[in-house]
Amino acid sequence: QGEVARWPVVLFTESTGSTSQAAVAALREAYVQFETVEVDRFGHVMHSDGRAWSLLIAEHLMSSSGQPSFPILYVGGQPLGGSNEINELAAKKELRSCCSAAGAQIFE
Repeated sequence: QGEVARWPVVLFTESTGSTSQAAVAALREAYVQFETVEVDRFGHVMHSDGRAWSLLIAEHLMSSSGQPSFPILYVGGQPLGGSNEINELAAKKELRSCCSAAGAQIFE
């Protein structure tokens, strides 16, 4: 939750997922400043219960956002959706304005 509160736009991804890479590209094409958290990079760190942090983080994000997989985009502290929602907003040229309204810096 720390990253979500700290940044207007946060994209949770898997480092090698093609849909995650497409989401990163869509945000870059919209010239939106965003933070990326590659959840699978936490895989080597273990929680005290013996489970990998990456698994715990993924379970929490999917449960709280309602998304079944990565990427998961948070805008203004709220889950906006996954790859389908990102692609839809990008196709309608609304991704930039949505992120801007949440306080994200937009680059020209």
